[in-house]
Amino acid sequence: MSFADALNSLSPGKISTTVDLTSVGNGAGTLTTLNSLTIPGKSFRVNGDFLDFVYVGTCVPRATNVIRVDYAGTLLGAGTFASAPGGGAGGWIFEGRIARSGESSQLTHATLYTDTLDSGIYPTAAVATPSAVMDLDSTLTIKANGTNANDFVIKAAYFTFYGRTNV
Repeated sequence: MSFADALNSLSPGKISTTVDLTSVGNGAGTLTTLNSLTIPGKSFRVNGDFLDFVYVGTCVPRATNVIRVDYAGTLLGAGTFASAPGGGAGGWIFEGRIARSGESSQLTHATLYTDTLDSGIYPTAAVATPSAVMDLDSTLTIKANGTNANDFVIKAAYFTFYGRTNV
């Protein structure tokens, strides 16, 4: 069952979870989409309906490497990976929530956790206020730009939707 079908079959107050375990790496020197999720129009029916997302992957730190998450054309969060403990590869987790707050407004947050800064995990958080029209399809994407191919590799994407899609 596709994510869109799962959303459309929900009863009020139900949760749907989708997991994508496809590994995808970035192209060399170009902003590459690592994962994209289309959210069908009218999925967010009631204020408070929300989608949680978690992306997990690895990276090779370089001064110009950047990763970002966008929803409906609005940047939710981004981070750079300039160094790592011992100069090696590191891991990252990008998680966040998109919640309906009106017919064409959402409240969002995205937090990037990485172990590439030093031996600890340090979050970088961002809050955005996109204005996607809830009746139209919208897209959640994670993109990366690495100096070399596969500087960023996504290992898994998890999506959990809570809402009343067939009200």
